[in-house]
Amino acid sequence: ELRDLVQAKGYAHAPCSELSMGMSQDFQIAIEEGATFIRVGTALFKDE
Repeated sequence: ELRDLVQAKGYAHAPCSELSMGMSQDFQIAIEEGATFIRVGTALFKDE
């Protein structure tokens, strides 16, 4: 929904063709919500 709102504005400097949201703890929800990029750092690497 957020991506669609930004795209509808037609900002040349922010085409918003991708949607990045979610992290290791909630990436499944982010995918369900339409994220095209997710960040899964702690799922791959130990916390330090």
